[in-house]
Amino acid sequence: MEPKLSFTIPSIHDDTVLDCRLYYSTSSNIGSGLYRARGAVIAHPYAPLGGCYDDPVVGLVVSEISKLSFGFICTFNFRGAYGSAGHTSWTGKAERADYESVVGFMIEYLRRCDVETTADNEVFDIQSSLPIQLVLGGYSYGSWICTHLPTPADVLKAFDAATEGSAYTEIKSRAHHLAMQTILEIRSTQRDSNAHHGHTLSVGGEETSPEKRRRSGENSPSRFSSDVRKSLDFARKLGSLRKKQDESSSLIAGTQAEAADHTTVELIKSPVPELKVAYLLVSPLLPPISAFVTLPFSSNALRAHSEVDLQKFSSNPTLAVFGPDDMFTSGKKLRAWAKEIGGKPASQFHFVEVEGAGHFWRSHSAQRVLRTAIRQWFESLSNGTTSCVVTKPTADESCNPGDG
Repeated sequence: MEPKLSFTIPSIHDDTVLDCRLYYSTSSNIGSGLYRARGAVIAHPYAPLGGCYDDPVVGLVVSEISKLSFGFICTFNFRGAYGSAGHTSWTGKAERADYESVVGFMIEYLRRCDVETTADNEVFDIQSSLPIQLVLGGYSYGSWICTHLPTPADVLKAFDAATEGSAYTEIKSRAHHLAMQTILEIRSTQRDSNAHHGHTLSVGGEETSPEKRRRSGENSPSRFSSDVRKSLDFARKLGSLRKKQDESSSLIAGTQAEAADHTTVELIKSPVPELKVAYLLVSPLLPPISAFVTLPFSSNALRAHSEVDLQKFSSNPTLAVFGPDDMFTSGKKLRAWAKEIGGKPASQFHFVEVEGAGHFWRSHSAQRVLRTAIRQWFESLSNGTTSCVVTKPTADESCNPGDG
């Protein structure tokens, strides 16, 4: 499955360039007034062991979500992943910041897609009262980093409080640009059903002028290059969009720099959106194996993290899928962990233990159950019911509330 967009953003940790991909359907109702802001982020396994966004299990998850037309799906490479900048850290803190960077991008992207367009490409903000629904997920190491993320609300606060020239504002600006670009592409595709739009668009460079960008050191290959080609004459298209409302309620203002091929987006303040978060964990890592991919925690720190995990995953819709033959964490330990979280009062945590599945999901029958579990759980999110889990590896398995 090919992404619709390949792009880069800086990590809020140290500006390291993060390679990202975005998947969505051009049949989306974005820009129509019927748009629902929904998205998912899926993180990959441990980079030193070959993990990257091309991982087949990550691809399986993305493929299944895409079939449901749930919304926008983002994958990304942690620092040090194959072909990407930077090096894997010893503590996991940098990778956590990498994930936070992508979360901030997705929130901003989804809120900026919440616009309405007219036939002649006029754009105005409809300020939908519907919340942004965001699923944060990961496979293996990616699920471990996901476990230790701050809440999306806290991430949003950090982005909204960002200073000019920081990685935060660069990410927001990139999100604005790509949201507008997505709207233009989808409207163009819907107007001309004979047009071919199957390519992947690559976007790099910086949104902010170089003199305003934060630099933490000398120029290096890990920094953005301002001469990276902009996408599909986007500056011309964006500049042609007319604002429907006055400047205070305008979504963005597009201008072109006179001395360079550079597009600038004016970051307009908008109401803080309501966020609904859910979590998807595939083959989650538990101690002690999780300590081997980061510096070991003390026993007190482990207990503190465990309590936070229990609260986060029980109070938000969460699905964990794992196999009893996992080589990194025993099925017995995973089962006990899952039952503890799921046993909390009013817990929204559900788990599926897939018979015959190992950590790498090589069994075709196990893959089918994984797909079914993901599909039924996402359908339950869309329907506003979060009690859907899979208990048997059958192709026509129906969803039974309360199982797991």
